[in-house]
Amino acid sequence: IQELGYSAFEVTQDTKITPEDVEKGIHGTQLFDGSIKRLGELFFTKMYQEIIKSANYTEALKLIAKLSGIEHRWVSRQNLVKSYSKKSTSLDANLQKLYQKKLIVKNQEKFGEYRLFSKMFQVYVEKLYLKK
Repeated sequence: IQELGYSAFEVTQDTKITPEDVEKGIHGTQLFDGSIKRLGELFFTKMYQEIIKSANYTEALKLIAKLSGIEHRWVSRQNLVKSYSKKSTSLDANLQKLYQKKLIVKNQEKFGEYRLFSKMFQVYVEKLYLKK
């Protein structure tokens, strides 16, 4: 909450914080990175530095983020296979690595379903990779 307030204050053009200022503060402007990026760098970058060097891992992260949607739903392996650019065996290896790195979690109630470990991480992945 402190970061969101700081970001809104940084982008406001006057002394009043408006909902538009909060929105700009979250997503950033040309002059200010925004809360999502700042919090992501603080909490997530060290976690997945090795992962972002691999196009295959980032493709899997992007797909999970995209298919989860705003509701942060579970994504089935079958849906991932449909959109993944490589073989399903490559996807399986990447899912295993992402799981070992604790970047994704498995649905304990239904086999073969995944999602990113938190909604905030999903927003961060979307901001970095899907909104460009």
